[in-house]
Amino acid sequence: MGKMPDNLWNILHLIGLRKGLTEVFTPTLSEGSPDSDEVDDEDIELAQTTSRKGTKRAQHSRAGTSSSQSAAPPSKRMKMLKSSGNLHSGSGAHSKYTNSDLPSGATDDNAWRRLFISSLAHYAAGYDNPWSIPDNKFKDVLQEIWDTVYKDRVVYSVVVGGPVYRLAKQGLNNWRAGFAAAAVAIITTFFAHDADFNNPMQRMEGFDNKVWSGLWRALFILQTFAHHFNFIQGYVDVPALPHDVLGPRTALALACTVVCRTLTLVTKENMTFKLTQPGNVWSAVIPKGGQFEFGEAVWGMMMRCYLEPITELSDEQFGLILDDTQKFVKKVTVPAASALDSAEDEGFDDLFAFR
Repeated sequence: MGKMPDNLWNILHLIGLRKGLTEVFTPTLSEGSPDSDEVDDEDIELAQTTSRKGTKRAQHSRAGTSSSQSAAPPSKRMKMLKSSGNLHSGSGAHSKYTNSDLPSGATDDNAWRRLFISSLAHYAAGYDNPWSIPDNKFKDVLQEIWDTVYKDRVVYSVVVGGPVYRLAKQGLNNWRAGFAAAAVAIITTFFAHDADFNNPMQRMEGFDNKVWSGLWRALFILQTFAHHFNFIQGYVDVPALPHDVLGPRTALALACTVVCRTLTLVTKENMTFKLTQPGNVWSAVIPKGGQFEFGEAVWGMMMRCYLEPITELSDEQFGLILDDTQKFVKKVTVPAASALDSAEDEGFDDLFAFR
């Protein structure tokens, strides 16, 4: 397995690895917005983000909170910001498209988002690099999904750089961004509803890895992992897709990575919290800039470090993780994972042990 960052042990205690931490609130991520005609169409409960003065904010209300945390906190909504620019087809290599540029009939009954994009995200959740799929391979995958979803109703040949290709890439961007939005919402809500974390120094406590439990079934991970299943509701099976798709193990690796990323921002004070009135609203503030974003350049290596031991989980072990995730998922059927041999990783046995 790849070498984990030196500061990993300093932040993983915040992910829910400490004994007793799994009894905190259990917020549920909402279903995506299936009826939207926008390119960015994923809604997530628990927060509302805006972009202002070089920061991104996720807001949470703390009104009426009790120390027992026996119920989910009040929720708001998080809306992914809409892309800007001239959205016209055929205007060059860097043109952007809207759903109106899709072939006639492609958006009928919301088939594009509900079926096509969901099926593409279902595929990407098992592909080893969710940030980058080679052009020709991506084109072939899109064609197989298109032929399965639309059959003879809408005949179309996918072209690299065309509207279907570009909007499909945007759909995957929304899928990946949803992990980041979910993690920020969940962790901000946790801090807002846990008195022990009012003091920034208290957020740094808990470095005794002897009392940690397994990573894969930690509460924050499962809640963030649930975003994937909420996003892909409505997907269809595409038997002709390449056989390197082995279930949503890459999606689990993304969930682990984005939670680690969010907590890294907290521990480095790059993600801060502000309490505003009225309503005792907590705002998560993250500076703009590539080094603070969830992308392959900064977090690709970390994702691959997580993916390796995840792929070594047995089918039974991974199935239990999927079962645990279902309490945070709305009306979705989880496909069975493919069997893979399990293995241990020296130095991270306690962390990566299946519990």
